[in-house]
Amino acid sequence: MGGIWSSKTGLLLIILFVVIYNEYLTYYITIYTTCSWPIISTTEEGRKKETRVIILTDIHLLLSSQNEYWFDKIRWEWQMYRSFQSAVSLTRDLFDGSTISSQQDLINYANHFNELFYVPKNVERHCIVGNHDIISHHKINPVRLQFFSQHFSRSLVDHIVIGGNHFVLLNSMTIDCGDCLLRNVTKDQVEQLSQVFNCNRNLKAPCNIHSRPILLLHVPLYRHSDSKCANDYDVAPEPRKSERFRAGFHCLSNVSSHYILKKLKPRAIFDGHLHYSCRTWWPSPYNVYEWTLSSFSWRNIPQPAFLLVTVTPDDIQVSSLYF
Repeated sequence: MGGIWSSKTGLLLIILFVVIYNEYLTYYITIYTTCSWPIISTTEEGRKKETRVIILTDIHLLLSSQNEYWFDKIRWEWQMYRSFQSAVSLTRDLFDGSTISSQQDLINYANHFNELFYVPKNVERHCIVGNHDIISHHKINPVRLQFFSQHFSRSLVDHIVIGGNHFVLLNSMTIDCGDCLLRNVTKDQVEQLSQVFNCNRNLKAPCNIHSRPILLLHVPLYRHSDSKCANDYDVAPEPRKSERFRAGFHCLSNVSSHYILKKLKPRAIFDGHLHYSCRTWWPSPYNVYEWTLSSFSWRNIPQPAFLLVTVTPDDIQVSSLYF
């Protein structure tokens, strides 16, 4: 009898250890052994001038009312809750199913997102609109767009400055959409920002821009496929990696992409949408790297990931973290 109880106790202890390790200790082990901010300056004074940014994308939150996904919801939203760290955060495709949700569902989505991705007052959080947030039946839903804009304080093109670093948050669905009004308004705002960033060419006006902007959007810039992406850990597997992209669906059109690059002249580009990563070099005259992030959701990719980015007005360093 004592042997049976001893076996049961041992089994329970093993199960308890596995649960504690996988749902608690593994995050600290991952963070302290593989997670570190990229280094720009080796001096304490230099590090004070650095801005540290966590960038993640395609989190695709589900509502409790979506009962058919209850196991997915518990599994991958728990992972988000356990792993989220305090830093400047920029995300897109926040919701999954928002295109078929009621107004109350959208409010519930937003509240759920704020609960999962709460940040303290000394940390800035910026959200970028994704296609799942505003598109319904292949068209931009004006109600969804207005809700997202109001709740997350976003316009079609936003310019924010953090630690002397300029970030442009661009609605990539409206700049390449069939709605002439939305497209024209987006381009007008891009034109205005272009003049701001080119102010150093206008010797008659004061200029406080001393650094090229960092561009953040949801849909990647134009490319034929992921076939030329660097062989990083979270790139798309074959044959998906070699599948030809459809402009306007998988990526922006070639015309819109070059328009954005010419007008904004970014020093780095971060986007998502495809759920797998890719690092693309845009040669002269642009001379800029584009990072397409893999999804931060187990539902989309076997090992969720995000980027740790250290930024100064003169430099930018990027590293990936996988869970």
